[in-house]
Amino acid sequence: MTTSPHAGLAQRALVLAETGRHKEAAALFARHLAAEPTDTMSWSLLAHCRRELRDPEGALDATDQGLRHDPTDAYVWRMRALTLQTLERHQEAVDAAAEAVRLAPGGWATHNTYARTLTAVPGGLPAAGAAAARAAALAPEEPQAHFWVGYIAHQAGDHEAAARAYRKVLSLDPQDAAARNNLGVLKLRDDRQFGAARDFAASLAADPQSPAAHQNVLTVAVRVLVTARRLALWCLFGAAAFRWCIDGPGQNHSLAFLVLPPWSAALAAIVTVWSLWAWSTRRRLPGALRMPMWAMLVRDRRFAASALGIMVALGSAVAIVALPHVSRLLLAEMVLGGMVPLSMTPTRRAS
Repeated sequence: MTTSPHAGLAQRALVLAETGRHKEAAALFARHLAAEPTDTMSWSLLAHCRRELRDPEGALDATDQGLRHDPTDAYVWRMRALTLQTLERHQEAVDAAAEAVRLAPGGWATHNTYARTLTAVPGGLPAAGAAAARAAALAPEEPQAHFWVGYIAHQAGDHEAAARAYRKVLSLDPQDAAARNNLGVLKLRDDRQFGAARDFAASLAADPQSPAAHQNVLTVAVRVLVTARRLALWCLFGAAAFRWCIDGPGQNHSLAFLVLPPWSAALAAIVTVWSLWAWSTRRRLPGALRMPMWAMLVRDRRFAASALGIMVALGSAVAIVALPHVSRLLLAEMVLGGMVPLSMTPTRRAS
């Protein structure tokens, strides 16, 4: 960045950009560049701000201006590559990133950008993995270098290598929301939803606006619903079988060993099973996720309908056990009445 009298604008803009105030930073960079159009670093930073403001065309124009003044600036080529990737001009992005590597072969960030662009082209993962590994070797203390090693391994299906890389990122930067979120995704694949939930909670704490973390919280909620659905179904069928038995001839004598009356024992069993499940789920679910999951009952109609279906099925199970003198026809209707709402709940675990 230049040291002219106008450099003060650029320095102020840089501070604003680093604190996420990209709109104000972009305005100051534009004022600075009107007086110092050869400052390629500022053109790169203006491109970065415009990308963050979801103006990729404006960002690409900024890189054009920077390269017009200095076509050998690797940083401008990096910004151009990332902007082209945003525009889904993937092969052009790879070419721009390759030029950045050619101009600055010793810079970890150029290899990192090259790896990122290669992930979007068919058959590019092996070369992307090699580029990411090179970036990590050049900057072993840089979290983002290891993040892309993990991301590319994740995409290639090497989940153990991906988990190692994400853990490395978190050892360097415990507040890295993306690495924490992706580590949780890997745990979901291993059916460790509560371990994943803890990672998603940490990710949301670091970045409350993360759309990926919010989506993954919904995935955990769906998995909890799947378990509750299965439990409700067992209770419903168990209640029907129980009622069928106690209403049969001579069956009351065979149940004489029960301390409580049969219907009381069945109700106690249902209450015990659900209480244990609710206690276990609440104990293992991070407190930071409980409110977001409750909020889904209001925001997401399908989620609310699923929860309602489970409650109706459970109510049917209780009614089957508790109501006296139920005919077999009415019993079948009550079982069906409990099963139909369960169709509103997911039948498999989201991934």
